[in-house]
Amino acid sequence: MITLSSTRRTTTYWSVSAHGPHGTHRSTALHSPSAVRGQHNVLSAHPSTSRAAVTEHRVLHERAPFALVDLPGTGVPTPLPDLPAGAVGVRRFFGFCRELEDGSLTPFGPAALPTGDAVRRFHHWAIQNEQAHRVNRVDISALHLHVITLTQYAREIPLSALPDGPPAAAGGAGSAVTSEKF
Repeated sequence: MITLSSTRRTTTYWSVSAHGPHGTHRSTALHSPSAVRGQHNVLSAHPSTSRAAVTEHRVLHERAPFALVDLPGTGVPTPLPDLPAGAVGVRRFFGFCRELEDGSLTPFGPAALPTGDAVRRFHHWAIQNEQAHRVNRVDISALHLHVITLTQYAREIPLSALPDGPPAAAGGAGSAVTSEKF
């Protein structure tokens, strides 16, 4: 059995917005500085654009082990943490991981269980599935509950503040592990 620990990682991506007489248009999430520069150049060159702006978005992903007995009571919503200074949003939910034979963890079940009630329903289903010896049998002792908190930050930055190369791949495309505060 592995010892579970808390994890923290930050995902960074950008968006470009064009402001003009017909309102504001914002791009989807861009994970490459070169894509941001290209989008900024296209939008800046458009005759109806009065201003193009780059927004840096960071999402702090925190995952920590959580005990079933500590879940909010029946009918009680999952409490949100206080919004940290500079943050624009925060979400909290639960998820299960399954311990594999090699000791690694893999997500199991719904990616986001929003309430203690949802966790208990899914856990009950997993127990019934184990007892019924179905084809995709689940070893309940290998399931680990986590609480996941996503804190979102956003700030406008000058185009010159974009990194030169591709972002670090520590947490996936457009992601970097960082301890920088906003």
